[in-house]
Amino acid sequence: MTTSILGSTGRSFGSALTNVSGLDSLPFTQGVSSRISSLTGSAFGRIGRSLDSEIFGVDDINYIRGPRLLDLNIQTSSYGETIPIIFGRVKIAGNIIWAKPIKEFANTTQISSGGKGGDVRQTAKSETRFSYFVTFAVALCEGEISSIDKFYANGKLINPQSYCTQFNIYKGTETQNADPIIEIYEGADKVTAYRGLCYIVFEDFNITEFGNRLPNFTFEVTRVNRSLNPNSAENLVKQITLIPGSGEFVYDTEIKTKTYGYDVAGKWIENRRRDVINMNNASGIADVKVALDNLKETFPNLEYISLVVNWFASSLDIVNCTFEPKVEYKEGTKVIPNEWSVAGITREAANEVSRDENDNILYGGTPSDDSVLSLINELKDRGYKILFYPMPLVDVVGKPWRGWIIGDHTEVADFFNRTNGYNNFILHYANLTEGLVDAFLIGSELKSLTSINNGSGVYPAVDEFIDLADQVKTIMGSTTKISYAADWSEYHSKDGIYYMDKLWADENIDFVGIDAYFPILDEPQDPTYNKQNVINGWQSGEGYDWYYTNPERTIKANLSAAYAWKNIEYWWSNYHYNLGAVQTDWVPQSKKIWFTEYGFPAVDGALNQPNIFYNPEANDGGLPYHSKGYTDFLAQRLGIEATEEFWLGSEMIEKKFLWAYDARPYPYWPELKEVWADGNVWAKGHWVNGKLGSAFVDEAILEIANKCGITSEKLDTNNARQVLDGFVINTSSSAEKLIEYLQTAFLIDRIETENKLKFRIKGKENIIEISEDDFAEIENFVEYKMSEKAYSKIPTEIIFNYISKENSFLVSNQKSRIENSEFDTKLEISLPLVMNDIIAKNTAITILSEEH
Repeated sequence: MTTSILGSTGRSFGSALTNVSGLDSLPFTQGVSSRISSLTGSAFGRIGRSLDSEIFGVDDINYIRGPRLLDLNIQTSSYGETIPIIFGRVKIAGNIIWAKPIKEFANTTQISSGGKGGDVRQTAKSETRFSYFVTFAVALCEGEISSIDKFYANGKLINPQSYCTQFNIYKGTETQNADPIIEIYEGADKVTAYRGLCYIVFEDFNITEFGNRLPNFTFEVTRVNRSLNPNSAENLVKQITLIPGSGEFVYDTEIKTKTYGYDVAGKWIENRRRDVINMNNASGIADVKVALDNLKETFPNLEYISLVVNWFASSLDIVNCTFEPKVEYKEGTKVIPNEWSVAGITREAANEVSRDENDNILYGGTPSDDSVLSLINELKDRGYKILFYPMPLVDVVGKPWRGWIIGDHTEVADFFNRTNGYNNFILHYANLTEGLVDAFLIGSELKSLTSINNGSGVYPAVDEFIDLADQVKTIMGSTTKISYAADWSEYHSKDGIYYMDKLWADENIDFVGIDAYFPILDEPQDPTYNKQNVINGWQSGEGYDWYYTNPERTIKANLSAAYAWKNIEYWWSNYHYNLGAVQTDWVPQSKKIWFTEYGFPAVDGALNQPNIFYNPEANDGGLPYHSKGYTDFLAQRLGIEATEEFWLGSEMIEKKFLWAYDARPYPYWPELKEVWADGNVWAKGHWVNGKLGSAFVDEAILEIANKCGITSEKLDTNNARQVLDGFVINTSSSAEKLIEYLQTAFLIDRIETENKLKFRIKGKENIIEISEDDFAEIENFVEYKMSEKAYSKIPTEIIFNYISKENSFLVSNQKSRIENSEFDTKLEISLPLVMNDIIAKNTAITILSEEH
């Protein structure tokens, strides 16, 4: 007798797919195979197949083939082609679905030349050049897509506006109308709308530079379904911060062009060179407009935007610290249609931002006033409320944090009130935005400054902020909310003194602003990404129950609720008493709290130290405690979702502004590093462009299953959530096979239990005890033993082929091999998945490990 639970389990999966969910209902033109092959690479699946082979005579296959990856970039023009289905961001070619004959245009010019030997007669010659144009439509994929991000012709990145009279993009909605260009040629009411199909119509596309033939077009396309999960970050976020805050025209909604030349007697003499400043995208509009379109697509419930604008502080010492707007360059250029100006200061009069040892600017320049006003009007037209956030950057090498600005108490008043002092910075924007914004911040995170005292209980910077709030309120009126955004370690108390309470209680302060980068956890990254653990961290742990007493963070001491700076609710709900039992001005629950910032870096361990910003060039940049420095989008998402869920419906926390969304549109930023120098810090940074709004493995599984008629109630994918950079379905395949591709790449198990199919990341499963009753008996069968033949079938090398996200969507592979093995068995896996190279390498390593 032998027992064969593993092979039987494999067959039960197949039965489950038929009986429970019906994955064999042929939505992708092929039925489910009668037998499940475990593509997850687990030892259980491999041994199970070996048992099947020994017992039932089924051949084991050591080669797994997915769709031909090279086909993704080959343009076609034929009937019967599979319409691709995409998830995430991919690069695909299209299928020409309609075209008109090539048009030829002749351009004849007359060329005159003088006669020979002093003959004054001129001879005229004509030169004719021919150009060729074609009008056509190309289908890309099933809709509805989110965006077409880049256009390529014969591998060259192009701006289609430079090549054609007009082009129309159809995202594949079920309500799109017929294209008017095609209707001109074919007749009205004779043209299909191709509903549900994403396609582009180009009118008079110039093919001259492509050898007078239609080039091979490829497109970077993004499709992200709006999550059905109400607790997804995309659906929960209602307030967000818009940066970068620096960049002369980064916020301008009108395209600006830099011209080159020189000034002669007050007249600008232009040479032939021109550079477009703020249109670095394929849509042909200002970058910020593309970013705002993407923002709305990512966060459909967004209501409020915090707009950051930077001036520059000259020093950390308040004696020498001045504030001014700065430019990136001065001479030899002129910007059209209108030049840079801030607070009446022109480019000629402004100072330049500092430069490093390689002569690279440390920051972008201050956004021009016209740019700021144009963006405010754009945001209002789009229906957003606006929190205006003036923020100083310290313009010295090392880019130190403004929170370190400090000095003697006798110098504080001059710091605020001198000609180029702090108040001048804030009051300029109060006057500029008066009547245009809904809320206004008079400062943020100046924790060292606000803590300066004279030794007798007077905090002069707090008093100056109270006076400044009065001035700003006088300018902006009662309809604009005013506050200060305190650092998470500043808002509460220091050394038993609630020194900020006088500001919070002031009549001109409408809410308590906190940049809420509280430490939530204190542990290495949890591989299961347990959301409840993070939610619990908001009401326990460091800053709530205890604190570290030494810099090495090895000794803990208990915290009373009165001084527990993460216990925001206690602080808000109670009177405060300074040392000596002196009651402060704070009235419990008198004002709502706004998280004027909150956010998390996209690295492992992000929840341990959300206030750490990854930037190797900055003195204060780094990685959180316990972090190994891995890029981790899921850790960032986990922090955002847990924070939004925990404070959802709070009577106390009224607004939560997520930090941050960039006005430079993804994917152009961060990919165009020749345009923007800070793209290298995007991956690990706090930015959510290109991180939220991503596709996810669990949602792809649900969608594929739903296309088969399988309801979501029969599936449980809660423990299979991972970021899906891109996935292309461009061949006929069974739903089961497509889901197995995802299981293979993302190491997901599939089980049947409770009349459901459950998908979960390996390592999240609970240990199940198996009794003798769970084993099936097979009569007259010799007890199973692993043979040398079976060992030889276990792969010693994994070759994992995928589409590289970093390498321009080219096919790449990662290998993992066991050295010095007596066998040489290769398992090659080719999957139409876009992946990060590091993740793909880890996948290959893990698959090989699981096989053994």
